[in-house]
Formats: sequence, C-alpha cells, structure tokens
Amino acid sequence: MKPLSLAQYILIGLALVGLGLLAYFSLQLRQNQHPQEPVRIGIIQYLNLLNPVIEGFQQEMARTGYEDGNTVVYLLQSAEGDKERLAEIARFYISQDVDMIYAVTSVAANAALRETTSQGREDIPIVYAHADNPIETGLAKDLKQPQTNATGVAVDLRELTAKKLEFLGEINPQMRRVGIFTAEYSDFAGELVVAELRQQAPNFGLELVEYRLSSTPGIASTQELAQLANEIQTGQIHALFQTPGPVLNQTENVQLFINLAKRLGIPTVFVSTPQVEMGGLFAYSHDFFAVGRQSAHIAQKVLQGQAPQTIPIEFAQDNILAINFQTAQELGIHIPESMLTLVTVEFGIK
Repeated sequence: MKPLSLAQYILIGLALVGLGLLAYFSLQLRQNQHPQEPVRIGIIQYLNLLNPVIEGFQQEMARTGYEDGNTVVYLLQSAEGDKERLAEIARFYISQDVDMIYAVTSVAANAALRETTSQGREDIPIVYAHADNPIETGLAKDLKQPQTNATGVAVDLRELTAKKLEFLGEINPQMRRVGIFTAEYSDFAGELVVAELRQQAPNFGLELVEYRLSSTPGIASTQELAQLANEIQTGQIHALFQTPGPVLNQTENVQLFINLAKRLGIPTVFVSTPQVEMGGLFAYSHDFFAVGRQSAHIAQKVLQGQAPQTIPIEFAQDNILAINFQTAQELGIHIPESMLTLVTVEFGIK
C-alpha cells in the first residue's frame, strides 16, 4: 500500500478535529436544551442563634459554584429551639426527596439521622455543622469513617468550657463562686457543658452556685428566670457562666442575664458574639460563620458522589473571643492584657 502523504495526514487530522468539535457542540446544545436540575438541600436550623453557620455555608457554596436558585435550591426551616419539631422538619424533607439534608447542631443532625434510618432512606445524605461529640451522640461510629449517612463538622465544648473558666479567673483572680443557670428543657450541648463545669470548677478552686429553671422556651421561662434573678443578691456569686440550650439562649432571657450581671457588677461569659453585642461582657466560642464555610466543602464532596459513611469528621478550626468594652467600663472591670491580645471581635471603646 502506498504510504500517505503529509497533506493527507493533515486532512485526516483536520477531519478528526472537526468531528470532535461537532460532538462537543452537540453535547452543549443538548445540555442547553435539557439543563441539569439544581440540587435541593433541606436545611434544619435548631436555634436561630446559630444563623451565622448557615450564612457561612451558603456563602462558601456560592463562592465555589453552587449558585442559589440556579445550581442549588435551599429549603430552610427552623425549629426555634423546639426539639420535637426537628423530627417533623426531617420527615418533610424526606417526603420532598431532597438531595441532601444540612443540619445545624447534633440535636438537629440526630433527628435527621433517626428519621432517614427509620424510613429506610439512608440514601439521603446528611451533612451537619456545629455538632457536639458525634460519637457520644450516636452520629458516628468512628471519626475517620462515620459508618452512617451523616458526616460534617464537630465542635469541642469541653475545651471551650475550660478556657472560659480560665478567662473568668484572669478577670477576677479572687473569684470563688460562679453562678450557672440550668434548665430541665435542655439538650446535649447544655448537659455536656454543665457536666464539664461540675467536673472542672474544683480544678480552678471554684464553687458552682446552680439555679434551676423548669419552664420550656417562651414567656413562662422568662418570667421564671426574672423571678430567680431578682432573688440573687450582691456578693452571692462572683461571676456568671451562661450555658447552652434553647431556654437559656432565648433572646429575652439573654437580656435578663445581661441585666443581672450589671446589677451585681460581676463578669459574665456568654455563648456567642451576638449576645456580647447585646451588652454581655464577653464570649468565647467557635467561629459559627467559619464552621459553616468549613462544612460546605464536606457537602460538596457528598454532592459529587462521595458517601458520607467514608468522609472523615472534621473539627471546628477557628475560635472567637468577643469583648464588649463599653460593658466592661460600666461594670468597672479591667480586661487583662492576656485577653486583649486574643480579642477577635470588639464592641465599644477600649
């Protein structure tokens, strides 16, 4: 057979390129005619206090190509502290056959896990954020391989609790009695922090003075808290430690804690930065917004086909120390240099 000339090789090459371009543009045309359906993510919010987690999640998803209303559609429902409503929200998302459930806190994630498991819908992946101790709460069997249809970003409340006590001691080295409010209507985070306080307080030479609330979230708990707070006299406690939970973090109740601290002239550590902006002295917490952004990368792995059972659980990477210097001035409290060097967010004038 006579070998092909250079010109013939060139013609064959151009023909192959032409066929390739034709196939490419045909595929693009078909995709434009039949655009891919956006993924649907059902978001379960437990406490509105943690809204920055969702904001961080959605912002990072958008930054990496998941455009709201185009390539992704978000369904969002909040339980507003009602633990019983979490299961109802999860069941609704299952009925809507969402592509993924995004749950904020271990309480919300556990509700989603129970409902998907009981309905045989482990094919619906769950990604969570700001979840406490995923193994202890039953979200995972192993941190590296969860072995359930749920994975995400966990938080370490034990480490935060110890650091908060350390900060209170730096503000008032003579502190001996720390007041804490607990609630019968609580959750795992609240129970964990209270247990840690009981265990760690003696290590700091501190005595806990506990006040118990029996009401559920709402007006009744605010009235009960107001009555208890009015009974506390100057000198009975030297500091106040706010614990997590739907009752104690209700906005109206947070304001009562702020008022109590100012009346007694004592330092108080709060759960989150917005509470410091309201007038609380300081808070030390995980960066809610950053936790949301961090969880977005896990969500993308899931949406790209990786099973949550095999995706390692991550821990929150960034903490925030927020201080309200106007409140410190009103209370006559000096913020030590050891804390000033760590301040992330500040309100008022130093």
